[in-house]
Amino acid sequence: MQWQDSPETAVRLARAFAARPPASNAAWEDSSTKRFLLAIALSRRGHVREARTVDGFHPYVAFTLQALDGVAADSLVAMLRSWLDERSGPLRVKEQYFFLYGVAQWWAARRDTASLRSLERRMDQILVAARRKHAVARYALYGALASQAYLALTRGDSGQALREFSALPDSVCGWLSCALDQLTTAKLLVAIGRPKEASAVFDRPRAIWPYESFPKEGIWRLERARIAESLGRRDVATREYSYVVDLWRHADERLQPYVAEAHAGLKRLGGEPP
Repeated sequence: MQWQDSPETAVRLARAFAARPPASNAAWEDSSTKRFLLAIALSRRGHVREARTVDGFHPYVAFTLQALDGVAADSLVAMLRSWLDERSGPLRVKEQYFFLYGVAQWWAARRDTASLRSLERRMDQILVAARRKHAVARYALYGALASQAYLALTRGDSGQALREFSALPDSVCGWLSCALDQLTTAKLLVAIGRPKEASAVFDRPRAIWPYESFPKEGIWRLERARIAESLGRRDVATREYSYVVDLWRHADERLQPYVAEAHAGLKRLGGEPP
C-alpha cells in the first residue's frame, strides 16, 4: 500500500492484522508472516528501531533496515558470509534476490572488496548453472555486472563505475528492484555535472511490490527532488519533496534531517508556508 497519509493507515492496518487471532490456516495468517508485514510497513515509514524489534531477523527486513540506518545485525553478517562460501552449495532463488537487491551497495559502502569479489564469483556460478532458467540467469548476470560496478566504485574509479552502472540492463527491473543501483548512477552523473542525464535515470522502470517500495525510498525521492530543482523542474521537485515530508514526517530521529531538507526545499519553491 503506497500511502503517505499522516495517520499512517498502512501501519495501523498491519498492527491490527498482526494482533488478530488467525482466522484460517492460510500462509498469510502465520504469526511470522504477520510480523514480517508489520516490520516492512514500519520500516517504510521510517520507524526503523521498532521494525527491528518486530522482525529484525528476517533476511529481507534486515536488508531493508541496514539500508536505512547502516546498522547490520551480527546474524545478517554471518548469513551473508555463509552465502558466499562456495562449500555451502547452490543459492536458492530467494537468496539470489536478496543479493541483487542491495547487498552489493552495502559492501561497497564499507569498501569490502573481498566480499564483492566473492559475490561476483557466486553470481557467475549461478549464471553457469542456470543457463536453461532464463529468469534466474538474467538476475545472476545483473548481479555479476553490478558487483563489477561497485568494485570500480570502491577502487575510486568513478569513471569506470559510471560506465558499468550505465550499462546495467533495465530488462530485469520490472521484476527486480534496481532502484539502489539507479540512485548510485544518478549521484555519479550529478558529481560530474550531468544533471539532465541523472534526472532521466529516475524515469527508468523499477519494481514496486504491493506491500512496500524499497529501502531508501525517501532518499531516492529526495535525490530526485534535488536534481529536478537544479534543472528548474519545479513541479517535479515540489512533488518529490512533498513525498519525503509525508512519508517520513513521524520517522525516527535518524531520518529527520532528510525531512528537514525536504521542508526547506518546499519553502524555496513556494510549496510550503515559510
